[in-house]
Amino acid sequence: MKSVLLTFFCVFGLSICAQEKYQTATVAFYNVENLFDTLNSADVISPELPLWDSQRQVSMEKEKAIKMELDSFSSGGAIVQKNGQKIIRHQILSDDFTSLGKHQFNSEKYELKLSQISYVLSQIGRDISPVPPVLIGLCEVENAKVLEALTQSENLKRYPYKWIHFNSMDPRGIDVALLYNEKRFTPITSKALQRKPKRIYPRHFVCKRKVRWTVGRTLHQPLAKQKVRQRRV
Repeated sequence: MKSVLLTFFCVFGLSICAQEKYQTATVAFYNVENLFDTLNSADVISPELPLWDSQRQVSMEKEKAIKMELDSFSSGGAIVQKNGQKIIRHQILSDDFTSLGKHQFNSEKYELKLSQISYVLSQIGRDISPVPPVLIGLCEVENAKVLEALTQSENLKRYPYKWIHFNSMDPRGIDVALLYNEKRFTPITSKALQRKPKRIYPRHFVCKRKVRWTVGRTLHQPLAKQKVRQRRV
């Protein structure tokens, strides 16, 4: 009888384990290759702030920046030092991505690029998951405005994406960012981490993600320092 009961409990236990379901999620990284809007932009830099402070450099339309009547200079280098006063720096690539620029980048081309990128992102991992990646690292984005446009595009607007973005010190005006599914993750803190290369590029802005999964494990991934907590769904 004891042998029969033991066999029953073992089979019953295995049956419960077999019925336990897991939800598959994907994570991706994608280079959007100079995702710029059509406006000519500049950086307003506050040299008194630490090099990696997210408020040290703020991007805005060039005309608005010029109206601030600050000292200005060309985009020759990434590190700025000028008596602790705010300065305007023109972004090297910004002129190219306007209707009169090198690429004749108008609204039609901008919307097409958003459509193509958002479609690719929406299809990543679809062979193993019914939804796009829950975390997407991006590089070569111009600013938060293009992230808003990307997440609200036709292919992605049905998914609850939010983002974390930092202005890099790259004089070309391209940054890194992280898209995350807000139903699955909740940001706790975020900041840029410094690497010390000979030359500063946006990819040297490193983001550290701390993700707590529902099974209790913690995932550390490089892209500004960011702790993200997964929500149960």
